Amino acid sequence: MRNYQRNFFAAFAVCCCSFISPLSPFHWTDVSAQTFSNPDNQFYAGPWEGTAQFLDDGTFFACLVVNDYGRGQSAAFGINRDYSFWFGLSSDSWSLARQTRYRVTYEIDSFAPVNVVASAPFSNMVMADFPDEEQTFQRIKLAKAMKVKIIDLNVGIKIDFTHLDKAMPALIDCVDKNTGAKTGDDFRNADPEAGNKAFQISPPKDFL
Repeated sequence: MRNYQRNFFAAFAVCCCSFISPLSPFHWTDVSAQTFSNPDNQFYAGPWEGTAQFLDDGTFFACLVVNDYGRGQSAAFGINRDYSFWFGLSSDSWSLARQTRYRVTYEIDSFAPVNVVASAPFSNMVMADFPDEEQTFQRIKLAKAMKVKIIDLNVGIKIDFTHLDKAMPALIDCVDKNTGAKTGDDFRNADPEAGNKAFQISPPKDFL
């Protein structure tokens, strides 16, 4: 297992929740991508590397895919054993206060921007839960990219989704396999347009 994967796994085990450099103005980083296999609990789609993770006692707790796109930066998407869906961003250049909360806006293709609160489990990483997990899963599967703005730090990232459409089905299969559940069908069959009107509500003033 590569170090950046291990860091995301460790972070998820610690905080189970919610990227960042004091750059100004917004600095956009393109995450580019490339074949697909699914041996046991490991799977690959271009630069996206996925695996299931277990606690020390052997209890399954999450599956995730991670993309290391150079310059000490990486992105991850994960689904934990209770089917909560989250994303994480990491940069070796960051020096964040651990457990600090950050206001984040993300935009998947042409869908309306969504506001979430992220937290920093480590000084070089932020993680956040997706609302409306099933619909967001389908949007990411069908989309080409996601823009993320960390408002408090005036930082922006653009994540290229090339090959993520292959990694996402393997991600939900990984969770179903390790939980023995069929809850993943809710993700597979969700309407990506459902709830889109709710996402277009203007953010509260204290978010801006």
